Amino acid sequence: MSIFQRLHSENPNDREWACSSLAHIFLEEPLAAIQPLKDSNSLQRLVQLTGDAEVSVVTAAAGALRNLTLAVPDELGQQIVDAILGFNGIAPLIHHLENTTFSGDDEKAEIKARDAMLCQVVGLLSNLIQASSAANAAVTQHNILPLMTKYLQPHVFSQDLMIGCCDFLLGITENNPELQQKMTTDFINLLKLTMANNNNCLLVRVLAIAALCNILPQQDLIGVLKLGLSIMTNCLSQFDAGVAWQQIHAAKLSHLQASVSTKALSQEEAESSAPKLRSMYREISTLVEKWKQQVEAQTVVLEAVANLLVGADGDGDSDEFMELDEEDASLESRLAAHGPGSHHVQINGELLSLLSSSGIFGAVVPKTQFHDAPNTNNEVENNIDDPADTTQFGSILFELQLTALGCLQNIIMSLASSPIPPTHAPDTWKAMCDLCGHALARSDVLPQQILTPVLISTTAVMTDLLRQNQTHNYSLFEPSAPVLEGISQLAKNPLSDHIRSNAVTMLGISALHPAAKQHMEAFGRQLSEALSDVSPWVYAEALNAIFDVFPETDHNDVVRSLGLVAKLESFVPYLRQQIQDGKRAKMDKILLDRLDEARINLTRFIKYKKQ
Repeated sequence: MSIFQRLHSENPNDREWACSSLAHIFLEEPLAAIQPLKDSNSLQRLVQLTGDAEVSVVTAAAGALRNLTLAVPDELGQQIVDAILGFNGIAPLIHHLENTTFSGDDEKAEIKARDAMLCQVVGLLSNLIQASSAANAAVTQHNILPLMTKYLQPHVFSQDLMIGCCDFLLGITENNPELQQKMTTDFINLLKLTMANNNNCLLVRVLAIAALCNILPQQDLIGVLKLGLSIMTNCLSQFDAGVAWQQIHAAKLSHLQASVSTKALSQEEAESSAPKLRSMYREISTLVEKWKQQVEAQTVVLEAVANLLVGADGDGDSDEFMELDEEDASLESRLAAHGPGSHHVQINGELLSLLSSSGIFGAVVPKTQFHDAPNTNNEVENNIDDPADTTQFGSILFELQLTALGCLQNIIMSLASSPIPPTHAPDTWKAMCDLCGHALARSDVLPQQILTPVLISTTAVMTDLLRQNQTHNYSLFEPSAPVLEGISQLAKNPLSDHIRSNAVTMLGISALHPAAKQHMEAFGRQLSEALSDVSPWVYAEALNAIFDVFPETDHNDVVRSLGLVAKLESFVPYLRQQIQDGKRAKMDKILLDRLDEARINLTRFIKYKKQ
């Protein structure tokens, strides 16, 4: 009997086995399983089994669908979600939330089984509402808030179920005005208690804080964050994912080496050492799960802080601010900073003060740093199953780093109207410079899809810091000569025009520093070379920088020495042609306006310098 046939078996053990097998297949080879799933009409059967009379079958069926909706990407994944909704897949999940009961008379095994079932049900619901606005609307129609919050009892339900419920509440409360109308004081107070309860694990607490940030208006959020920011700051500062990763890797290697050593033992000796090996393996697996949970908690904190600063008491439409939960935007477009000129969102003054004094800013900076991968013993690792996959760890750490960079950029821009605390500004600048150097030094081993967005975001943060340093009369930090040389190299980096644009902007700001007078010819040469860039973003920034660096009669000797006026005159026809071509090709309006403004200023600049 095939897997798909067993889904229809009268024996509940067969049905559970088939669902569990599919859950495994969906994780390992989701795309290969799609066509057989369609051909056998088994997707509908899986949905039906989420309403099975047997708890174990429901758990396995919901788990299979949860893995499927998580693993299959993009348009195909959307088709699967739509199909689940078409098969009325929401109804049995809501039914379980409404009707699953727990009694003191129940056996522990029964309670554990129902708890595990609800974990899969809630996890599947979370996947559906995140993937589909229709699913979000369908779930919102039910009285979903009390259904979820009734499971936020740490001494009654498992931490896994509480994590799932809080994660669901974070997803369902985001940009959901219909649900806002259903918020009750009891619901909000329960989330506050969940946040404050020390018996809850850290991930539950920070998910509750993030959900409150989605729900409450800023004036009501201040009180919550007085406690919440302390929890969030501790979450970031008390766990170093890179160090923990190294420790797990060391434990893993000890286990692997011990496993290989048993091959040289007698059968009796090998059997006697087996319990110790199993214990080591379980310990490593526990460490891995704890590591993932703590990294997830830090990611939630970083996203919550970053999104707090998007549109708070302001317009919220600046391209430079990164909404970190946007899944429809490409990585590069989310991280790109399109040069100077965009306005900054005005943040509630009390919130800004709270953020500045909480220590959250300083706690974010270390999360932006690269971690070296542990040295691996491939000969050993290839012989034994690896409970802590190095590649997976590296990917998770990179996502954490990228989220931290986005959060840091939003914090920096939000503090643009206030001096950065002196203890933070130099450390942040150094961290970003080190990060750039670290990334570039690894450019031969880091994939472009990792290196490019990291450099985009890092140079954007550095650009914002330089602007603030300029605003505060260059009193926050002093860019060193090696750093300026590195920036000039980034202005020629082939990976992305966003990197080059940010670097050119930084050169222009740096050239205005009082100590830069003796290096004006070098700055002028670098900026004039940027006019040869193929990207209009880059040469537009170069032109604006030239206008700022060489105004009126300042540094005319350098202008003459570089033959800058002649070069700019020869650039005018090219710029006009690019603007005409851009209009025909419907170029980005912001860029087109910037080029047109640069053309007008360029004509005036040349005329003035000739006089």
